[in-house]
Amino acid sequence: MMCWARGKPGTLRHARTLRDIIGADEARKWRQRATSGSQQPASGGPRPVRAAQLQEMAQRIAPELTRETKTVNRWNGTIRLDAGLGSAGRKEWNCTITLWDDPEFLNRPAHYWPILNHEMLHALSTGLTPASHSRFRGWEEGVVGKLQRILGPRVLQQIGEEPYVGNWAYNPYVAGLERLRTFLGRAERPFYLNLIRTPLAEREQLVRSMGPGFKDAQASQWQQLLMKLRLKPPSERWYYTMVFKKG
Repeated sequence: MMCWARGKPGTLRHARTLRDIIGADEARKWRQRATSGSQQPASGGPRPVRAAQLQEMAQRIAPELTRETKTVNRWNGTIRLDAGLGSAGRKEWNCTITLWDDPEFLNRPAHYWPILNHEMLHALSTGLTPASHSRFRGWEEGVVGKLQRILGPRVLQQIGEEPYVGNWAYNPYVAGLERLRTFLGRAERPFYLNLIRTPLAEREQLVRSMGPGFKDAQASQWQQLLMKLRLKPPSERWYYTMVFKKG
């Protein structure tokens, strides 16, 4: 799949607020420092990682994740930082990965490693385009969010890092997919690997096609699950309220 460039960067945001990431008190301190023009860490300690270091980290996980997914990696090799990102991470349509330029966030491997894995998985996702992401956002974010939890710790162990995992983003989408997978009786890992290898626009139909063998009560339950499935938010406002503002 090609990478896409647009006037306004197309994004795949890793949906976490300041409060989610560093807690209410630290978020308030960060905003105070940002207002005063100083975003240095409030206390001493190790310096935050920078873009060059994150780029090296990403280069370490890229081949491992590619080996796991067996898909084409479209990451262009660039990591950039943006203090005004508004989320923890983003895979741009030109296939750059952007992370939040905040000292508290970049001081914490337990935060930035899962974000790197998440965004790298977007770069490995088959058939991901601005159009398909707009129509099937939940089928992308849910699959990537779950695979970050399945593959991320293993990949980090393979490169000698702590097996950090993020369990906080896109939970409504992950939960919807998990209900379908559990009802189908499919094993976790192959189910999600199959989905990331399937073009994004075809994932919903693929999962729907797994249920025709059900009969009677099972068939009725399957149809009810599909009717309740809400992986395509009707508006950005709904998405912002349900995900960014959750908690």
